[in-house]
Parts: sequence; C-alpha cells; structure tokens
Amino acid sequence: MRTAENLRRRVLVVAVVVAVSGTLAGCQTEGERLRDQAEADAPIESAGPAASVAEISVTPLPGAADVAPDQPVTVTAVSGQLTAVVVDGPSGVVSGALGADRATWTSTGLLGIGASYAITATAVDPNGLEETMRSSFTTMTPAVENTVDVSMSPLEGETVGVGMPVVLYFSDPVEDDHRGAVEEQVAVTSTPSVEGAWHWIDAEELHWRPRELWPAGTEVTVDLDIEGVRAGAELWGGKREVPSRDFSITGKATTSVVNLAEKSLKVYQDEALVRTIPITGGKPGWETRNGTKVILEKHEDKVMDGATVGIDPGDPEYYRLDVEYALRVTWSGEFLHSAPWSQGAQGADLVSHGCVGMSEADAAWFFDLTTRGDIVTVTGSPRPLEKGNGYTDWNYPWEEWIAGSALATTPTPTATP
Repeated sequence: MRTAENLRRRVLVVAVVVAVSGTLAGCQTEGERLRDQAEADAPIESAGPAASVAEISVTPLPGAADVAPDQPVTVTAVSGQLTAVVVDGPSGVVSGALGADRATWTSTGLLGIGASYAITATAVDPNGLEETMRSSFTTMTPAVENTVDVSMSPLEGETVGVGMPVVLYFSDPVEDDHRGAVEEQVAVTSTPSVEGAWHWIDAEELHWRPRELWPAGTEVTVDLDIEGVRAGAELWGGKREVPSRDFSITGKATTSVVNLAEKSLKVYQDEALVRTIPITGGKPGWETRNGTKVILEKHEDKVMDGATVGIDPGDPEYYRLDVEYALRVTWSGEFLHSAPWSQGAQGADLVSHGCVGMSEADAAWFFDLTTRGDIVTVTGSPRPLEKGNGYTDWNYPWEEWIAGSALATTPTPTATP
C-alpha cells in the first residue's frame, strides 16, 4: 500500500529531474539551439547510386559535319572497357572491330556520302558501373564532278559463256594510289567457288577472271558498292541504287578453235568436238590476229564498212557489206560471220580483210549455238592479238594476270553467296 510519504518522494524525484533538464537546456546558446533545431528538421537522405568513372570519347566529334566517307569511326574508353558500340546509318549498322583490350572500337566499313550517323557506346568501369554516350555526325556530299560511277558487263541476269570476265567500267580514271581501295570494295562470289583475281586494264577498266574457264552452270554475284570509296584526291565513289549484280554461266562449255593453216573452225561443247567448219581468214596484209578471244557481241545483221578500219572509199580494198550472223571478237573489227561471197575459198584460201568467214548455213548454226562470253582461239597467224583489243584476259599467263591487281595479294577462291 502506497503511503503519503512514498508519494511525496516520487513527486520530488520527478521534480528534480525536470529541474536538471531545464537547467541543462538553459546552458545552450541561441545559436546552438537553432542549429540543433535545423538538424532535427532536416530530412533523412539515402545515399544515391555511385557514378561510373569510365569516360567515353568518339571521333568524328559529336555534331561533326562534312566528314570524309573513308574516315574511320573510333570509340575509346578511359578507366573502363567498352561493352557495346553501335554506329547506325541509312544502310544499317556500320561494321567495326573491338581491340583486344576492349578500350577501342574502330569501324571497318566505309561510310556513305551525304549520310547521318548515330553512335551509341557503353563502357563499364572496374567497379562494374556503366557509362553510356550518344553522339551523331554527318558525312560530306561531293559535287557531281567529284563522283565516280561504275557500270558492268555482263548485264544483270545475263547468261554468258565460260570465258566471260567480269568487266567494270569507271566513269572517271581511278588514280594509282587509290586503286587498291577500290578493289577492296568490289567482290566476286560464285557457286561453285572458283579461284580468280582482279586486273587493271587501264585507269578506267578493271577485270576479274577465274584462273581457269568458268565451270558450266556457275552462278555469279558481283558486289559493286563503291559508295564512299576514295578513287582520287578529290574523287569519291557514288551511290548505287542496286549495289550488286547477278549473272549465270551457260550449262554447256562452248569453245572454238580457228586454225588458219588448215582454214578450219572446230567447235567443241564440254570438250567434245561437235562440228568442223570450212572457213576463210585474213589475207596477207590483213591477217586475222592470233590469240584467245571472247565473243563480245552478237548481231543477226551487221553493216560492215571498210572506212571503220581505215580504208578510204576510193581504195580498191574498200567494202561496204550487209552481213548476217556476225559475232564480234575484237574492238578493232574482227568478226566471225556469214560470207557467201567467199564460199569458194572457204577451207582452201585466206581472202578476207581479217574476219573469219563461213557459209551462211554454218554461220547460222554457229550463231545459234554460241553466246557472249564463249571462247574463240585463233592459231596459225603471224599477227599477234594486242592486249585490250577485246576481252584479251585469257592471253595473260596467270602470274602476270594477278600482278595486275593493285592489292598484289595471292588470289583466293570466291566465296559462295
């Protein structure tokens, strides 16, 4: 039972405690009191995420304009390693390679002309914290006179003979120092795969041929995407709506041999002799050229005028004839064609101005059998075939052919597309 005395003692203790507390509070200065109040009122803050120490830099610089299409894009990480780099443009993602230390990424493909690109790069620092950078730039648009275009033979979807090379024609001369860069942007792939190489005929003409004749039935794709390649000090590859071309090789290999000593034309398919045709060829002073030739053009009817090979209309040697079944094999004007006017000499004498003539029936048969790209080899003449007078690719020894590449590398088999 609580007594009155006990209650008085409890009240006294409480009063003493309150008094002591009040005495201590009374010892604070006003400044201390305000400080304590501010600390009491301040919100409790939680620690935010730590920032990555990785730093990312890019070239071209952010916002750069008129960038050269052959300038590499580089992304570099300091105090960290790159984990992702994407350079996106109008033709898709630009290819590139990451260094072994994962500190640098460098593009390996050309950029387009007059194009915008966006870079997104992510790096991680030693603490596992990520940093992401975004940037963009645009490339230059060359003037029309500073742009080179390329055209090609064979045509898209064409079926050609086993001797047809890939022929690229450039609208402007490609400078010596830049031919290797152009070669790197054009490629031949085929099914089946074959060994072959590029060869510069001159500054405006580039050929690719297999080491041996194409296998019959081969399917070929040529990549012509030269956009952005530097072809000269101020010359750039232009845009192509269709950056590749496909063509096929005939299902049977047709090759022919003209023997001027025998005055004969032997025709082979898949190496089997199918017909021997009596012919005439170039007479003395107008000799048909020796060498391996490729059928360049086919004309059911062709007007042949001596003036085109330098014969004056007043000259007794002048001629103007409408001929049938004409197959061109040189740019200088050699054809295989129907020559009914010389049928008496065919198989016996050489009476033409350089063309190979045969009967109308034989010419019609030969015309129907052959196609552009078929091989015609001429033997028995003292006159050589000049390089470049037609598709003379098969007259080069292989080592000489591959030496005509600006890359001077050992040829490798074409890949299967």
